[in-house]
Amino acid sequence: MTDRFQVRQLLSGNGTSIVIHARPDNQANIPRRYSVKGTTGPDAETLKTGDSGARIACGVISERR
Repeated sequence: MTDRFQVRQLLSGNGTSIVIHARPDNQANIPRRYSVKGTTGPDAETLKTGDSGARIACGVISERR
């Protein structure tokens, strides 16, 4: 579930793809457990996917005609 876009936005332009992850994005709320070279901060995984976990589905969204 998301409020980040509307259906019309998905169907405009040159097409839309979607990737669904196993867990929710942490929205840049970096847990204190992360430490890079002694400084608290995100690791590569959290920078890449927001700690959302494995990709569990993907696809292309298009209008049915």
